[in-house]
Amino acid sequence: MSNKKYSAGLVSQGFWFYELKQYIELLQEGKTEAEIQKLSEEIQALSSKIVARNETLKNQARNAQKNASATSYINTILNSKSVSDAINRVQAIREVVAANKKMLDEQEADKAAIEQKQAENQEAINTVAANKATIEQNQAALATQQAELQAAQLDLSAQLAT
Repeated sequence: MSNKKYSAGLVSQGFWFYELKQYIELLQEGKTEAEIQKLSEEIQALSSKIVARNETLKNQARNAQKNASATSYINTILNSKSVSDAINRVQAIREVVAANKKMLDEQEADKAAIEQKQAENQEAINTVAANKATIEQNQAALATQQAELQAAQLDLSAQLAT
């Protein structure tokens, strides 16, 4: 058995190729390098937020399962030393729940934003491809018309010569 080390070089080249292809297509569409860079940074930032939130949510879910969350909330309230302590604890629990809900809402919004930006990129790529196909068709039609014109000119010069 050989002792070859794993290298992600070829895998990363595939990602670089895809990014380069998108970059070229966006340039052909007329986007500036600054616009492309900004869009790329926005997608990267949103992706980072999503990954970080996913980890936080996984940890919270794991902790909730381990600590029997609903029972823990009830015990927290029942173990209060006074009514005002119970009210403070309920308020703290409410804030934690609200923060979790806000985090889930942000997660969904960021996922939707990434999907929208990726769709915009794909739409731009499709537009470039369609424009390229139209140009190729126009070039073929132009070549045909030029050949017909040359044939007509040769016929005319042959008629004038006789």
